[in-house]
Amino acid sequence: TASKPAMQRLTSSVTGITHKVPIARHLYNPIFDVRLRVRITTTAMKCCVCESNVWLAVSNPVEKRSITTAGHLLNESLSKGHCKKCGLLQRIDTAFVGESDFYEEKYAGYYGRPGAEIYDAPRYTAMADWMCAALGDFDPRSILDVGCGAGWSMVAARKRFPRSDIEGVEPSKFNAGRARQAGFEVYSTKIGADSGLPKTYDLIYANNVLQHVLSPIEFLIELRDYLSSKGRLVLICPDSSRPSSEMLWVDHNYSFSPGHLVRLAEKAGFHVRSWLPNPDHATLLNKQLIVFAKGDGRHAPVKSTVRNLSPDDLYEERSNYVKAWETIRRVLGEQVRTFSRTFNFGCSSWTWLLAGYCPEYWRKVDCCLVDQCNGACLDKPVQPPSQVLISPGDGLTLGVNPVTQESYARRFRSDGWQIVRWDNYVQA
Repeated sequence: TASKPAMQRLTSSVTGITHKVPIARHLYNPIFDVRLRVRITTTAMKCCVCESNVWLAVSNPVEKRSITTAGHLLNESLSKGHCKKCGLLQRIDTAFVGESDFYEEKYAGYYGRPGAEIYDAPRYTAMADWMCAALGDFDPRSILDVGCGAGWSMVAARKRFPRSDIEGVEPSKFNAGRARQAGFEVYSTKIGADSGLPKTYDLIYANNVLQHVLSPIEFLIELRDYLSSKGRLVLICPDSSRPSSEMLWVDHNYSFSPGHLVRLAEKAGFHVRSWLPNPDHATLLNKQLIVFAKGDGRHAPVKSTVRNLSPDDLYEERSNYVKAWETIRRVLGEQVRTFSRTFNFGCSSWTWLLAGYCPEYWRKVDCCLVDQCNGACLDKPVQPPSQVLISPGDGLTLGVNPVTQESYARRFRSDGWQIVRWDNYVQA
C-alpha cells in the first residue's frame, strides 16, 4: 500500500498561520526532458483535473517574492507547476493563500485602489452583458453572486434582471458590508459544507472566483446543491490557452483552459450548455465564460479561440512568458536608474505586477499618478498628473495595460515626460 506523503510545516507570510502541507519529494529519480530542457518530477500533489502528479516547474519571476490580486506583497515564491499530462497550471508544493484568513480579512484592497470604482465600472457592466448573451432567453427569478465583493457585479446584474431577487456570498467582511450598503442580502461565508445558505437559486454565477478556490471539484459540487433543478451556473475565469498575466498572481491556484472546464463539469455532475470566448471589450482580456446545467446532457461545442497547443508546447510558451517578465525587470531597473524622480502612471493590477516582479524599479518609484485621484498604491502616494510640476530629469513609467501604452505614451510625451514603456515584451 502507498504510504502517506511526508508533511512539512509552512507558515504563511500573509497571516502567520502555520499549515501542514506535503513535502515536495521525488518519488523516483528525476527525468530530463531533452526537448524542453527541464527536469520532470513527481510530487505528492495531484492535478485537480487529470489527477496526474507529474509536473514541470515554471520558473519564478522573482524568488521569495510574489503578489496577490488584492495588492499584498508576499515573501514567498509564485511556485507554479505545469501538469505534463493535461497542461493545467497549478500552485504546487506550498500552502494556498486561501488556506489562511486572507479572503476574510485582507481582500478589501482589491476594491480600495484609488480610482477603482471609476475605472472598473465598465468591466462589471461588460461581464453582465456577456452573461446575458450566454443565457439567451433564460429568465431567472433568483440569483446568487458567489464572491460578490463590494456588490458591483450585483448592481450590474440588477439592471439586466430587474425582476430577479439577487443575493451574494462574500468571505471578506469589509466587502460584504459594502455590498449590503448597496441594498443586497449578502452571506459572509465561503461556499462549502458549512455555508448554510437557506435556499436554491435559478442562476448562480461566479466571476473570477474558480481560480482562487482550494478545490474546484468540491466548490462546483457545493454550488450544484444550491442550484435549482433547471438552473444555470455561469463561470467567468481566465482562459489559460495562452500565457497571460493571470498566471503571475500568487492567489490564483489554478489556470484553466476550456477543455479543463469541461472535465471539471463532468466530475461535478454538470454538462456544458454554452461557452463563449472573450468579448471584444477593452476591460475584459484573456477571459472565458461557460454555462453549466445539472446532469449528464450532451456538451455544447467548446473551442478555444487560440490555437490548440499540446501540453509541452504550452509549457514552453509559459516559460517564455515568465522570461519576458524577467526582461521587463531588468530593462525597467536600467532605464529608471538615471531619473532624478521616477513616477508610475496607474495603480491598477498592472502596476501591482510591476511592484511584485520588478522590485528594483519599484524601490525607485516616488509617486503613482492617476487621473482625478489621490490616495495610496501599496507603499507609494497617489496624486493626479496635473499636480506634478515636471522637471527635466523626471521619468514616467506606464504601469497600465500593455495594449493602452502607445496611446498613453503619446499623451504624456506631449507634456514633456520621459516615457518608459514595456509593451514590446508582453501584450497580455
